[in-house]
Amino acid sequence: MAIKPGLQFDNSSGEVIGKPTLKNSGDKDSDEYASHALVFMLAGVTTRWKQTIGYHFTGNTYSATEANEIILSILKKAHSIKLDVCAII
Repeated sequence: MAIKPGLQFDNSSGEVIGKPTLKNSGDKDSDEYASHALVFMLAGVTTRWKQTIGYHFTGNTYSATEANEIILSILKKAHSIKLDVCAII
């Protein structure tokens, strides 16, 4: 999902947010602002429900290795509460 790049002050945490939370896919770190949100959701196949379970802010690119680790973590947690994951989209 595309978002408007820029910095914002978060009053609740007292931090400035707007930088990517996932590493860039390149070798060097960049000073770019986050321009996309990567949202992780679980949803029912035979019943109608969906739940956002996490998100990360990214630049134009992000590390596939780091995203893979997040997905594997989500799969392990879903399995631990007896959810069967049928597909990853």
